[in-house]
Parts: sequence; structure tokens; C-alpha cells
Amino acid sequence: IFGIGGAGASICHSLLRSKVRRLKLINRNLNKLNLFAKKLKELKSNTEILIDDFRHYDISEYDYVINATSLGLKDNEDLIFDVEKTKSDCTIVDIVMDPEETILIKEAMKYKRNYHLGKNMLISQVKLAGNFFNLW
Repeated sequence: IFGIGGAGASICHSLLRSKVRRLKLINRNLNKLNLFAKKLKELKSNTEILIDDFRHYDISEYDYVINATSLGLKDNEDLIFDVEKTKSDCTIVDIVMDPEETILIKEAMKYKRNYHLGKNMLISQVKLAGNFFNLW
């Protein structure tokens, strides 16, 4: 997962609850990254918590790679990671909802990777909120 701000941290906790085998964290701020990794390890889950350098990362063996950063919003043309470095059956996840097809999602399409759009996260949240407030 790239980015461990609010959304990224929430996704990490959800993945731990889902008992993922391994979780790699990548963030620009190494101090924040190390502190967050330490906190996750203190939760005593069976998930292996790994960290990697923002510039020299290895994502070649992961089933999912998640962008939980703001890169991809609006006119931002920067890629958070190189999709070509992922394995061919990897699913690329971008939590950015606008634009729907971010530069990252377009790269996933280009390299024929599976992908998951940010809007799907919102749709899921609406359903959960509706259930919580007994709206349906």
C-alpha cells in the first residue's frame, strides 16, 4: 500500500482484520512509516508487516497494490508507482474517485492488469451507512 495517511491507515487496519498474510507499507515520510509499522506490529496479528523505500520499492510479488495517496487527483499526471513492476495477475487499486480513470488506472489498463476503481469504495460506504441508519 502506497500512502499511510488517514485512508491508507484505515485500509491497513481493515486488511489486518481480514487476516492478510503479508502487508507492505510504502510512504514518503520514513519516520511516519516506521512509527506506523511499529504500531501495526504491536497489534499482534499474524500478518507480516514490511516496509519499503518510496524510491526503490519491490512490488513484483504482490496480488494487490493500492494507491492511498492523493496522487491522481484532478490534473495530477504523476504516477505513484510503476505498474509494469507488478506481476501480470496483480490487481491495481486506486482510492481516488475523481477522475474515475486516473493515470494509474489507465496504466493498469495499458499493461492489462486487473483494477479496482475508487468509486467502488464510495458505493460500499453508502450501503454500509444506509444499513447503519436503517434507511433500507
